[in-house]
Amino acid sequence: MRYNLASDSANNRIGYKSTAFDAALKDALAASTDDQKRAAYKKLAEIYTTDVPSLIYEALPDYITWRPNVHGVLGTQNLLVYFDKAWIEK
Repeated sequence: MRYNLASDSANNRIGYKSTAFDAALKDALAASTDDQKRAAYKKLAEIYTTDVPSLIYEALPDYITWRPNVHGVLGTQNLLVYFDKAWIEK
């Protein structure tokens, strides 16, 4: 969350900015017990839901395909594809 949603993060692609969320995020990062962590994450969820109301209503299937003569391609569960060991059969 710090990486993607903190106001000062360079990786905050959606441009979300909230001083309340930033403060709650600091509390979450400082939490040392499970109860403190649960309370902090609950607060983060409440703030974000209030600021950015959203609803996931559908999962979209993604397919990554390649030809049968391409070998060594590794697909992951996150739809990433590694081509570092890929080769093409002639």
